[in-house]
Amino acid sequence: MTYPGTIAVFKIADAVFGDSTNKGTRYLKCTFEELDEAGKSITNFSDSFYLTQGALPRLQSLIADAVGKKADGNVTEEQLVVMLKGKKVALKVIGQVSSNGKGYPKLGFGGFSKPASEVQFLSFNKQDKDSIEAAKAAIASSQASNADAESGAPKAEFASDKAF
Repeated sequence: MTYPGTIAVFKIADAVFGDSTNKGTRYLKCTFEELDEAGKSITNFSDSFYLTQGALPRLQSLIADAVGKKADGNVTEEQLVVMLKGKKVALKVIGQVSSNGKGYPKLGFGGFSKPASEVQFLSFNKQDKDSIEAAKAAIASSQASNADAESGAPKAEFASDKAF
């Protein structure tokens, strides 16, 4: 899953209209699938777009970036679903991570989307990948060392420790 605040390409996998249980407000719930550079689905999340005067610009922004044009005011719900499903869009995902480590992604109110064609994937060569793996190993080793220190385990001595 993309990290909060970063931009990734998503496909609108589903779009379903419903009514909120509290006030009966109409909304469009979209399910977004994050795609890798080969176009394969990595993960997904859903977000709702309420159809109120104040919240409508949020949905209009998504439509414009996913479809490439503003939606006409005469579009029916069914037409809107057909228009959006399967379209790709770049999204800036925000959200929070709970204490159990589970992420709850969502989209902000504005400025969260742009056309997918404006996003380029980063590519890594073998040297980059080796550097990333080495960094991961160093982090894991450091975390293990910190865990030992906190548990009261004897600290490993290094030759450089004795020289000073």
